[in-house]
Amino acid sequence: MILHEKTDKNKVLRLSKVFAILILISGILLAFKSQPYGEQQTNTNIREASVNTELQLFLNGEPKNDSEMISVDFDDIINITIFYRDLETGTHIPNATVELLGWGILNETNNQYYNITINAMDLSLGINYLAISAEKENYQPQIISFLIEAAQIVGIICRADGGDLLEVDAGDDVVLNIILKDPSNNTIKGAIVTYTWVYGLGELYDPDNDGIYNVIFNVPDVPEGNYKIMIIAIPDDYHYSFEPYELIMIVNTLDKPEITIISPQNGTIFTGPPSFRINFSANNFDKLWVNLNYSNIEYGFIANPGNNVLIDMPFSIWKVLPEGHFLVRIYVNDTVGNFDYDEVTFIKEIPPEPLPEIGGVNLFILIVCILGILGLLAIKIKKNLNL
Repeated sequence: MILHEKTDKNKVLRLSKVFAILILISGILLAFKSQPYGEQQTNTNIREASVNTELQLFLNGEPKNDSEMISVDFDDIINITIFYRDLETGTHIPNATVELLGWGILNETNNQYYNITINAMDLSLGINYLAISAEKENYQPQIISFLIEAAQIVGIICRADGGDLLEVDAGDDVVLNIILKDPSNNTIKGAIVTYTWVYGLGELYDPDNDGIYNVIFNVPDVPEGNYKIMIIAIPDDYHYSFEPYELIMIVNTLDKPEITIISPQNGTIFTGPPSFRINFSANNFDKLWVNLNYSNIEYGFIANPGNNVLIDMPFSIWKVLPEGHFLVRIYVNDTVGNFDYDEVTFIKEIPPEPLPEIGGVNLFILIVCILGILGLLAIKIKKNLNL
């Protein structure tokens, strides 16, 4: 007898109540069965008293109590051992009928215990209820129940080529070979296998029916970087399950944008808006822009890829910069999202304010002239005094 329920506390509780009822009914039927039909009708008063007995259950060598549960995988073999003893003497009761209800009679081994082996593959997914009865004429019949939770076998998804990294160039075709295996390394056939990544999805097929699933797909012109590919397998056999498998695809871009700042050199001092001379190249060129590490200032610049391209800083930006050191990054990208940049530092200095003028004459020059004239007069006076 096998009952199937999902694994949760409420259902286990309901199962336990069912077990109690089933055990009670089984015990009554078993006791009734142990009496010959004629004695049931006419001779129940003179029936010989039964010898008290006990029934002890071992699952895979471990003792289990009535209604106790064990968990197994579908690829497990379950060894069931029963000790049916005379309760007073503790001795084995030989030649008894010990049956796993719904499965068959247990074999008596070495005149010491009763045994049967079952394959977990024959169970239902989830919780299974099993019961064992033991009886012999003139001995008290016994019945014991137990629960077996049968879990799916967790299979393995892996690349046929080995490893979890796949390196390709943008624009190339990718051959993806995936193997499904069980824990014993046997391939699993007949599954539905799919792949998903940010730029597409599809199904893998097993044309040779050998458990190796494959697909060919194209990697478009995407930005250079690492991309996750998720593999999901749904087996045809419900005994198996698979965790999603993730591999990393490294996409290289052969003709990605490049930029180099030729001038100025790092640390150059400017008192007016600087100009930047660059070399840059980009297939499928998109745009060029400048970024300053001050108030997130950023401005674009229209230019074609080439060498010695001159980028001037607008005076409107220059005038909002205080004195100090600044980091400039110049970026270039393409239409698929690849980009490159180069950087340089410069120093802004503000020149001193010029002295005011009088009548169009610079005050500093005027002062120098006056001082010069006064100096000449002083020398002349001194000479006259000496005469």
